[in-house]
Amino acid sequence: ITIDSPPELSSHQVPAFLLQPLVENAIKHHPMEKGETVQVAVAIGTEGGRLRLAVQDNGPGLRSESGDGLGLANLRARLSHLYGTDHDLTLQNRTDGGLLVTIRIPVEHAE
Repeated sequence: ITIDSPPELSSHQVPAFLLQPLVENAIKHHPMEKGETVQVAVAIGTEGGRLRLAVQDNGPGLRSESGDGLGLANLRARLSHLYGTDHDLTLQNRTDGGLLVTIRIPVEHAE
């Protein structure tokens, strides 16, 4: 697991355990072949005045169009509870394999 988070974003707040189900899913749903390593990359940045959190892996990607397992359904509900419609959660199969999950939320600075 690698994490890319620029130091200038260290004062930005992210709800506790927001990324945990995404990293867990990347590991849990990766069909491990002999000798294969699960790779998960978390990248944090800003985009259009919003905080952008991205988690990508080298697994099989989405096997169905919905992508609505329990972990993702709970994450969607939690984001809606915290931000109403002021958030974005996208899931996209990567062309070179794996899945990219991107969350965009309002910027909140720690006090």
